[in-house]
Amino acid sequence: METEVLISGLYGVNVPKRFAEDYGDYIKDPEIKAIFLEGPLNPQYWDAWDEFLESYMDETGCWLRQNDEGDLLCSTIWDEE
Repeated sequence: METEVLISGLYGVNVPKRFAEDYGDYIKDPEIKAIFLEGPLNPQYWDAWDEFLESYMDETGCWLRQNDEGDLLCSTIWDEE
């Protein structure tokens, strides 16, 4: 498995917002993107983020998750035969 830190947990509650700012083209639903860009004061922010993380995988096989430090990670599982 390869893992890359996309956004540092130092952004705290703004990690979803920062993701939308830096990687917004990967968010297919414009409503979800708008929620993230509004920031953590939007009442749907955390529920939308949780749903997004549960369902996201891009064409390269990258799936997103947050570690205990709050870093947003892209993990790719390579099937080596």
